[in-house]
Amino acid sequence: MNYDRGKVPWHTLSEYELAPFGPQELHAFVGRWFNAGSLKGKGEALQRVLDRNFALSHAAHNPLRATLTCLPHEEAPVTETTRRVDLYARVLRGLAQQAWKKNPLHPTDPHVDDVLRLLIPVARRLFERSPGGNLFANSALITAIRTVPDWPLPLVLFRKLSE
Repeated sequence: MNYDRGKVPWHTLSEYELAPFGPQELHAFVGRWFNAGSLKGKGEALQRVLDRNFALSHAAHNPLRATLTCLPHEEAPVTETTRRVDLYARVLRGLAQQAWKKNPLHPTDPHVDDVLRLLIPVARRLFERSPGGNLFANSALITAIRTVPDWPLPLVLFRKLSE
């Protein structure tokens, strides 16, 4: 998706699209995600939610959005009232706190909120430069950070979080 074919060195290239999950495949995906002993109950709870929340279940038929449904459910329950935008916010917060790292930031660490506040103007600047793009060089990201008012603080924060 969104690649420059001219930079791919092969003469032939097969392209694939992810097929949407059917209801049984979605249940199997969630079941496999939460198949460990103590997590099994979480998986069953999420499956019940998906059975009751049509909009969320419909969105989760896309494998990427199914992943974005399971990730936040690991931390706190996804419920019948959860909206897709709520999932995105929870995943973004987890990324900002670097939840995948060995020593992530605590969820209440003020740096998490700083990163989230920084992302809005940075994303706006990147979008303004390339509305159809979603892949940016590190230099473009640094330039976008530097154009945020009071940019030295965000750049120091960016360095701290990228350590």
